[in-house]
This record gives sequence, structure tokens and C-alpha cells, in this order.
Amino acid sequence: MNTAHQKLLLTLENRINLLVIDDDQNFKQMVKNLFVSPLFNVTFVSSFADAEAMIQSKKVIWHCWIMDIPYGAESTGLAFIKKYATFSFVVICSGLQSMTTASQAIECGALKVFDKKREQRGLIFNEICKIATLGYLLQGRYTKYLSHFLLLTESAITDKQLWAHYACLSIRQLERVCSLSSPFTARSFLSFFYTIYYLLTKGIGIPSNKVTTTFKRKDVSAKLDQFCQSHIAFVEKNFVKFYKVLHLADN
Repeated sequence: MNTAHQKLLLTLENRINLLVIDDDQNFKQMVKNLFVSPLFNVTFVSSFADAEAMIQSKKVIWHCWIMDIPYGAESTGLAFIKKYATFSFVVICSGLQSMTTASQAIECGALKVFDKKREQRGLIFNEICKIATLGYLLQGRYTKYLSHFLLLTESAITDKQLWAHYACLSIRQLERVCSLSSPFTARSFLSFFYTIYYLLTKGIGIPSNKVTTTFKRKDVSAKLDQFCQSHIAFVEKNFVKFYKVLHLADN
């Protein structure tokens, strides 16, 4: 096994850490109802002060922050985003009172802004899953090449040639971008981005312990094949690790 694959498997031993900054109990319950995959580890805090304490402790590598910008505390929320501008995986879910606040949040560094009172829950969930998966594979780190990776969240990119085309890069340049920003090759990054996103959103579920591992392997592989057929051979090679991560709740 090469070094890239070893690092990839080590990465998959961890869960996707979400930090939710919101004192809205209804929104917290919505998050609990939606983010049920055992791949997620969700932490809730009610204030920016509590969030800052969590971040400063450095006990967890965060992969995505989901935060509210409360009415009347816009400047505090925007200042918080700006203070941690090197953390790229921020999603705002708020009952925003104006488009000005939304545009300011984007300028300060947020990737997505949603009106949680109007947007469909399914849309918010899917977009957060994309950003969280990206943050997971980039290990929560800043990269000046983020725009190239965001293409995966915005377009149906099926191979690294198409990815390089959309990024206006040569294959060699794309590989260089991936190696500087992650422990993965371009193909590995692409394969695992779509596969993890699929596992998070399509509800493969946890098979019964009575079912044989061989059957589980075939069942998961068949479902993955519906979404990322061109990457299934690579995914199957690492199935044991995927299986372990997916079934953390059983261990």
C-alpha cells in the first residue's frame, strides 16, 4: 500500500466533526434529526464565547461549522467569522433580516448562507454534507486552492480529467494542488469525496449483525455503484475501513 493510501485510511478512522453554534432549540432538534449518520460527530454550543472556547482548546479537528447570526448581534457574528477567516468550512443558517448581512458573511469567509426559516431542510442538509465532506478530506486546513476543490460541490465531475478541465489546470497541476492540500491523489480525493457524500446522504444504513460480511459488502457496493460507478473498484479495495467507520455505533 502506498503512502497516500495509508494516510487516507488513517483519515477515515476519524469522524466528521460538526460544530453547531446556535441557541435555537428547534434548529438544534432539526440538526439532530438530519445528521444521524455514524460518520458524524455533532457538538452544540449556544454562544460565540462557548464556540471560541471549543476552538481554542484544539481538542478536535473541526470539519464544518454551522452557525447562526442572531438578529441584533450581526456585528458579533461577522467578527467571529472574520477572526477565524483561515477556517474555510463555515455555513450560516440564520433567520437573516437582510441580504446585506448575508453578503457580508460571504465576504468575511462563510461558504454558504441559508435562511433557515425559508430554505428547504433537504437543501440545507445536502449542502452542509458537501462542505463537511470537503472539510473532512482537507482535514479542516486552509488551502489557497479551495476554489478548485469547491468545484466538486458545484458540478457533476466524474473523473480527474474533467476536474482539471473545470479548474483550468493540467492533470499535473491538479495533482500538485491535491498533494499540497491533502494526503490524496486527485483520483483518490475525487473517489472518496463522492463516496463519503453518498454514504452521508443516501441512507445506506447499518446492516443487521446476522447478515454476513460478504452480503454487506455486495449490498453497499451495489448502492455505491448507482452513484459513483467509475470509482467503485477503488472504493472496494478500502471497503473494510469504510465498513469500520460506518459502523462505529456498533463498536
